[in-house]
Amino acid sequence: MSVPKAIATKANQLSASEKRGPAKSAPHFEKGIANCGQLAKGMSLLMADLLSERVSTSIANSVCNSAGKMLKAVEMQQRFGKTVQGGETKELELIR
Repeated sequence: MSVPKAIATKANQLSASEKRGPAKSAPHFEKGIANCGQLAKGMSLLMADLLSERVSTSIANSVCNSAGKMLKAVEMQQRFGKTVQGGETKELELIR
């Protein structure tokens, strides 16, 4: 098999995500999410990755589910948390 034919064969065997490169949202999410702005930026990058086929739909679905659970935890903390000594932040005690 000639070298160009071998390269073409290898290129055909690559998945769509391997052809398009690594996901651009991964480095953002690896840094951690501390506020809603960072979550919104990460989700925006994830949408771009999904549309360009750099991530699979199952990965995007699991990230969206995790983000929803994070937002729910923040909502519960704001609703049911107790104000800490300083006054502005609330903490939700999960275990007594």
